[in-house]
Amino acid sequence: MPDIRHAIFIAAPAERVHALVSTPRGFSQWWSEDVTENKAAHTVDLGFFNRATVYQLSPARMAPPQTAEGICKSGQEWSGTKFVFDTASKNAGNMLRFAHADWKAETDYLTSCNTTWGELLFRLKACAEGKAPGPLTSPNYLPMTSTTNVSASTSLCVDPCPCLAVTVITLCVFVSNVAVRAPDCVSISSSTLNLSGESS
Repeated sequence: MPDIRHAIFIAAPAERVHALVSTPRGFSQWWSEDVTENKAAHTVDLGFFNRATVYQLSPARMAPPQTAEGICKSGQEWSGTKFVFDTASKNAGNMLRFAHADWKAETDYLTSCNTTWGELLFRLKACAEGKAPGPLTSPNYLPMTSTTNVSASTSLCVDPCPCLAVTVITLCVFVSNVAVRAPDCVSISSSTLNLSGESS
């Protein structure tokens, strides 16, 4: 089964990193602001886009401060996948090795999630190092950013949401007087997607 893998150096103690990747409060500082815990069921829900998308996580193996593993229990392609956060001491900090493992297939969705995990891990690093970047999305996040007029059509530029949240690429959808909301997961290239049929 295919996996997503990343590694990033974090200039912070392993205990601080572990708290950020193994607790609801930790998740809310770099992943999603909308985090709820069901202690009886031993699950944590992460909500996105006003809960249009909810991922339910359950702890699988905890070996603080080095390892935190969890299983995702929801999502068409996420259900049954595993999150693994492993830290190892390096140069007065820690190397974090991350895996989102056990995908059923290598799909475009997996590829777009790989992009988002890269952004998330940089937010995690910044948070652990005391820079407090905040979570990638808030509960009422709507990914519309700007409106301009291009060739007599309204250009609504929205942040794409591959997998979980935004990346640095902007998707510009050209339509005529239509409000557009980015779907929960879109996969795009660096080129502009033009829905009006006009060249861009």
